[in-house]
Amino acid sequence: RNQEESIFYKSMLRKNNIDVVSVSEPVTDGPFGALIERIIEWSDEYYSIRLSDEVRRGMAERVERGGAVSIPAFGYNIENKQYIIDPETAPIPDGRALTGRPGNTPYTTRRISAALRGCRSSA
Repeated sequence: RNQEESIFYKSMLRKNNIDVVSVSEPVTDGPFGALIERIIEWSDEYYSIRLSDEVRRGMAERVERGGAVSIPAFGYNIENKQYIIDPETAPIPDGRALTGRPGNTPYTTRRISAALRGCRSSA
């Protein structure tokens, strides 16, 4: 949805004799068609920018109300629209389940894998 990228990639494709054809927005060949194509690209970019702003505004409003805006990270769950610590999986990212004995490397791949196999995921 970025007009500059669209122009760049379409020109790269055309240099390799590949035609870019839109089924939903047919454009005629020639200078008038190129103008219409740029207007459509501009319109798509404008729509994308506006949508991004609306999504950001909605997420900020949800956070202000105390709600969750995404899936919970590992070690957390969502309850009553709030993030809560999951007692079964929280020790993994917290590091308590991965601490080693003296002389051992605490965060080896094997140790992380074993700790994760010991936890049940609620997702």
